[in-house]
Amino acid sequence: MNTPDVDEVLVLTKKLTNWVLLPLYFLFTLIMPTYVFAHERGDWTRLAVSLKFLEPTGSTSAVEFTINNGQSVAVGDKVPIAVDAAPESGISKIVYYVDGVVKHSSTAKSYIWDTSGTAPGSHYIKVKVINNNGLAKLATKAVTVNRQFTVNNCKSITVGDKVPIAVVAAPEADINKIVYYVDGVVKHSSTARSYTWDTGGTAQGNHALKVKVVDKNGQEKASTQTITVHGPSKISVDFTVNNGKPIKVGDKVPITAAIISNAGISTIEYYVDSTIKKATTDKSYIWDTSGTSLGNHALKVKVTDYNGQVKASVHLVSVKPR
Repeated sequence: MNTPDVDEVLVLTKKLTNWVLLPLYFLFTLIMPTYVFAHERGDWTRLAVSLKFLEPTGSTSAVEFTINNGQSVAVGDKVPIAVDAAPESGISKIVYYVDGVVKHSSTAKSYIWDTSGTAPGSHYIKVKVINNNGLAKLATKAVTVNRQFTVNNCKSITVGDKVPIAVVAAPEADINKIVYYVDGVVKHSSTARSYTWDTGGTAQGNHALKVKVVDKNGQEKASTQTITVHGPSKISVDFTVNNGKPIKVGDKVPITAAIISNAGISTIEYYVDSTIKKATTDKSYIWDTSGTSLGNHALKVKVTDYNGQVKASVHLVSVKPR
């Protein structure tokens, strides 16, 4: 076997250095701090120099936007959404969302959100800004949309009711007039923030109520609500006692009500000899006759519906000794 001479070994070593070690060295200097040495007062001091990687030019800054200039929002408002911060590289597109739905897309730094028909409550506004390099940033804010007016204090309405309509959101400027509409017909116009609608003769079913507020500057704000006017209450009440069996002192007696109501049941009250025993919405009640005197007793079930109508039924029962 031939032994390589010294010159061949040197050549191989140089090639190894050039092809392997030098690339590794440069890679090492890219990912680790680079150390340089400086001579100071006769001593060598090691100084660490860190590499700083810069963000790509043209990246967007954080998105900042305002809603309605920071003022409260009521149903029917025309709400400005204004973008305050924009990317340095220019705007390619700004997209405005309400509750995840795209409402507008353009390069404009503002958008007017018409809240007419918007449900009262919390809503989420999102703005996404895309710059000319295709980079995007977005931000989301929550906003509460308030009712402009309430109807009947949020209670159900029956034909014949006197229904208060009260304005709860008004312009900052003084009010010039408030116009109240029912199904597109003006019912009242004044500066008063409330109006009582007499539903006598009103057809059963859905009706559109609108309130339009006009301020001293001539600015108008309108809001509409759909309400349901129910027909006169129809209630029938009856009940069974102990499933028709005789009652003895100490029995746990079931009283079971049979109720029909077109307006829904608000409360059911169970009475024994004019004394209320329970108020509930349950259609059954267990009467404990322990300690009850022998003889006849009057049992009554009284039902109140959501229109405030009341109906009652009375049965006379006899309690026997055991």
